[in-house]
Amino acid sequence: MAGCIVCDLDRNRIFLTSVVVLKSLLFVTNAHADCIDDAAAYHHVNPALAHAIASVESRFSPIAYHRNADGSEDIGLMQINSSWLPTLARFGVSRTSLFNACVNAYVGTWILSQNISRLGLTWNAVGAYNAMSPSKRVRYARRVYAELFKFMPGATTMQPVIPVKGSFAGGGGILR
Repeated sequence: MAGCIVCDLDRNRIFLTSVVVLKSLLFVTNAHADCIDDAAAYHHVNPALAHAIASVESRFSPIAYHRNADGSEDIGLMQINSSWLPTLARFGVSRTSLFNACVNAYVGTWILSQNISRLGLTWNAVGAYNAMSPSKRVRYARRVYAELFKFMPGATTMQPVIPVKGSFAGGGGILR
């Protein structure tokens, strides 16, 4: 009997620890969501689009890190490429600070807003967040598009589709 009581205590301890960990993860995810929403509002970017990009880039992990084949690094929640570091340094943003989810969300939505200013509110601008070549932009935009509806209450998959090859560079508007 004593063995069973100990087993029950261990099970209860494991269960309670799991509940605490899960609740803290929900809080952290909600905190990231708030930062993304605030950053999107500040930079006049659709928050659902910003959430979809963060989901594709890191699955909302503020400590996500990836070393690319070219030696550059993708850092944090929205996977900011290290090629931005010289520009960001002028604004007091360091490589280390990009592991802060809120800093990263503001930088990521700023980059996205720059793309939209340059390329228009198009899937090409979304693709440019991640890639330089047109074919890679299309692939990336399709991944973001697939995530987008998870963050748009009441949306259906009957939304405008990403344009096919040939119409990508100039069109394919998205919601603001």
